[in-house]
Amino acid sequence: MKELIFSIINSHANNRGDEAAQKALILMIRKEHPGCRFNIFTNNPSALFEMPGIAVKRSPVISKKGILAFIAALNRVRKGIKGDRRNSFDDLLYAIKESSIVISSPGGPYIGDLYTDHEISEHLFSIFCAHLLKKPVMIYGPSMGPFNRKFRNMIRRHILGRCRAITVRDGISMEHLRSLKLKGPLTALTADSAFQVPVAEFSQASPANTDLIGKGNSLKIGFTAAAAAWNFRMEKNKEELEEKYVNNIAAALDAIIERTGGRIICFPQLYGAEEDLVIHERIGSSMKNPGNYGILPKTADSDEQQKLIAGLDLFIGNRYHSLIFALKNTIPCLAVSYEHKTDDLMARFGMSGYCVKAAGLTEGLLTERFLALAEKAGDIKKAIASALEKTVDAAGINHVFAEKLIREAVEKQ
Repeated sequence: MKELIFSIINSHANNRGDEAAQKALILMIRKEHPGCRFNIFTNNPSALFEMPGIAVKRSPVISKKGILAFIAALNRVRKGIKGDRRNSFDDLLYAIKESSIVISSPGGPYIGDLYTDHEISEHLFSIFCAHLLKKPVMIYGPSMGPFNRKFRNMIRRHILGRCRAITVRDGISMEHLRSLKLKGPLTALTADSAFQVPVAEFSQASPANTDLIGKGNSLKIGFTAAAAAWNFRMEKNKEELEEKYVNNIAAALDAIIERTGGRIICFPQLYGAEEDLVIHERIGSSMKNPGNYGILPKTADSDEQQKLIAGLDLFIGNRYHSLIFALKNTIPCLAVSYEHKTDDLMARFGMSGYCVKAAGLTEGLLTERFLALAEKAGDIKKAIASALEKTVDAAGINHVFAEKLIREAVEKQ
């Protein structure tokens, strides 16, 4: 049988959450196809995780100036000219041509009105390239939408409608997807890809980071923050809002420490070009009790973070996947939401009452909701465990769809 090669496009680097989702995608496929290889196209190749059998390359971005270069690369690939790779268009097109299927990475919402800068020129363009080379495309469990821009929706329908399969990880994204009224793809509501791999499969955390979590009877509380680029991206006065956010979070964490005697441990989710270590340090420097506030090194990857979170009692998450890491460990959590993916995640676990909007966050609100969470932690932990099994099953549907396309491709070889 011909060697199985897959291209993963629209991969997002610098992010421990997307890292976990993409690793799960790869591990699930490799369980059934151990010798397969992957080409991953990402916005920042130097900041993506490393795994054997994976080639990481930069995602090309199309522009008016680059159209002629793209057409030339397409012609070279279609003619089968090898060894003449002049730019990132060649890299992408040659990789797609040798692939059994093309998978658009979990993450997002990278298709929709929230992040439009590269939606057409990078994300939809990469999918379009796979269509041009007649390769089956699966969009693998991202968030999507909203879709309120009519001109963009024409492009979205044209490109998304030619995909073989589209899964989305949250119900709100599924509503947005249905609004496009696509007729071609198989579609399904699933759950985030990261739920597919149990925490028990990860190696043990490093002793130094285990020491940071600490031992004993004091309450151990995990925490992630997000900067203004996410919490207040649609607002003009982002800096002012972020300053209020930092002060409110710092005051609330101080109040939580005073009321519970707990310790706060931060789990930075972003690293490299977009690292969020700074926002965590700003919060710590604004606190009255910084001695009870620790920050995990930014080198701790998604596997280690998930393992460490198992040792916590409670969690406050402003980053989507940090909440998933907590939920996978059945840790009761309070969400600070800035996008619909978080709202839907908490609703899936019956925890909408413990989800507050970043835009309306106050010291009092965060403190009050957290103390309510702590009071009912035992019951909430049981409820999470009950919902987790169904969520893991839903996440597995992503792989079922991918495997269907893989088997179809193998049969055609």
